[in-house]
Amino acid sequence: TLLEGRWLRPGDTNAAVVNIDFAHKEPDVDLDDRITLKIEGRETTWQVVGVCTTQMVGAGEPVPEQPMVYVDYSHLVEEVGEF
Repeated sequence: TLLEGRWLRPGDTNAAVVNIDFAHKEPDVDLDDRITLKIEGRETTWQVVGVCTTQMVGAGEPVPEQPMVYVDYSHLVEEVGEF
């Protein structure tokens, strides 16, 4: 469930949706802020466009209080390469 902002749109580049566990762990991060994520050893910058509830179904085994960031996969591959 989306709590603030919006979900990812087709063609989004460097847009991210964080879950509430991420928001609790990083309370200084707000909508429209830019965050830096280190992925596969590379730093990438993303703009927070939304906040959702806990881990989404289908994203692996649920882990309580697990901070999560959702981004467009095709853009992620462009940024860091396929993994």
